[in-house]
Amino acid sequence: MYVSGEMLLWTSSVVTAFVTAVATGTVATAGGWLVLSVLGAVGINFVLLQATTGLEKKQVFTHTRARADTHTHIHVCVHTQTHTHTYR
Repeated sequence: MYVSGEMLLWTSSVVTAFVTAVATGTVATAGGWLVLSVLGAVGINFVLLQATTGLEKKQVFTHTRARADTHTHIHVCVHTQTHTHTYR
């Protein structure tokens, strides 16, 4: 699992909200906001994980295709020297 800086930021924001609510004794009055904060963090982390997974799949496909398109071509020139060229 890949954890980005943005995921860490959203999660730490929720943790900070809980710590603040506990420290100030307002857990009961802020309960609804805390639940919504958790749902928001779970939602955004889900979206970020989906985006990361999609980008990784796209990158693997692109790099695999690039490697398949690259080939080595050897030819003999008129002056009898062998040259190697890599084409994309």
